[in-house]
Amino acid sequence: MPTLSVTHAARGMVRAMDYVTTVTDQQSTINMALWTIASRGSSGITIYELAEKLNVSPSQVSRLIRKLHKLTVEGEPGLEMVDITFDPTQPRYKIITINAKGVAMLTEQYKLMSGITLRNDL
Repeated sequence: MPTLSVTHAARGMVRAMDYVTTVTDQQSTINMALWTIASRGSSGITIYELAEKLNVSPSQVSRLIRKLHKLTVEGEPGLEMVDITFDPTQPRYKIITINAKGVAMLTEQYKLMSGITLRNDL
């Protein structure tokens, strides 16, 4: 069975989903966010960049990232699929990267959709 890197697959998935300009379904938003974050590789993406890519407000992305991180605003457990660090050059900006749990979910999703196994390059 062929293999493909996560970053390469994520870039392809983001291009394939670019036609989506308005995302109304929460699961679709989560999927698009994760694929977009993964497409940036280990360099990550800021909340503002992600908001622009998803065509939503930064506050919506901030809530989504909390859900994908460890705790939601309501104090509920998050999905723990992303990591958040501060930009060393601009401390007020947060850098979002996908973690091993997020990569595993995307790998499984991609395999189900295409039959191709992804190689973790992050």
